Amino acid sequence: MAAPNHYEIGVFITSVHDLDVQTKTVGVEMWLWSISKDKRRPLDTTEFPNANGLSRSLGSHLRRAEGDWSQVKIAGTFRQNWDLRNFPFDRQTVVVDVEEAKYDIKELAYDVDRRDSSYLRQIHLDGWNITGFSVQPVAERYQTTFGDPELPSGSGSTYARMTATLHIERDQITTFFKLTSGLYVAVIISLISFFLAAENPSLMSARVSLVVAALFAAVLNMRSAQDATGQVTGASLLDKIHILGLLFIAAATVLAIVSRLRVERATSRQSSSARAFAPSWSRYRRTSS
Repeated sequence: MAAPNHYEIGVFITSVHDLDVQTKTVGVEMWLWSISKDKRRPLDTTEFPNANGLSRSLGSHLRRAEGDWSQVKIAGTFRQNWDLRNFPFDRQTVVVDVEEAKYDIKELAYDVDRRDSSYLRQIHLDGWNITGFSVQPVAERYQTTFGDPELPSGSGSTYARMTATLHIERDQITTFFKLTSGLYVAVIISLISFFLAAENPSLMSARVSLVVAALFAAVLNMRSAQDATGQVTGASLLDKIHILGLLFIAAATVLAIVSRLRVERATSRQSSSARAFAPSWSRYRRTSS
């Protein structure tokens, strides 16, 4: 079996924008290039498996001593597999996959240009810091031959892929306090309720009203936090914090009700004892007279 033809390929990311944690998409602009020692132009047969949509522009082909140098500018929106369970202390990656779409890896393989592949250091991504970059060649395996009659049916096929990855982390912790400040206030309100005397009926009513209001505020704050992060698989850090707050406020509510019931029960017993004592005292006075 003949060895596949190898083509050098590289990427330089010039812009990252419109990062949306709810839809898990991000806009990326970049330059791709390749070096070919034959008439084949790998950039003409590339696809982007994780792109929602993209455009190509400024394509060029120049003859160099090392071979044909091709380049093209790509701008698109790319789907991401972000894990937001540790939001807003999470670290994420922006991944762009570039894959050969026509020839399988037996005919065409990528040699990734790691030396010149990189990203523009002036990229500014609101709320995030770029902490690293990597580019790797991947042999992407599919459980189908896509109908290629030269491949045994059911044997599958493999295609060359280059995966470029930007590593990012959040740079604003204030987001965390904005999304949890309502919960903190609700917990403080429920704590205040413990300083209201249960023996006083009017204060007891105020105590119950406070914890109910705190519970309502905590639920609203939790909904706001969920709207900010979008759909998250499993319980996120914010979910856990809000659940703990809700449990505390629920416990305060139960204690308020129990305290009130105990006071009412004690008051009822005292009233019963007073009514029972009144006839006995009257008889005693008559006998003494």
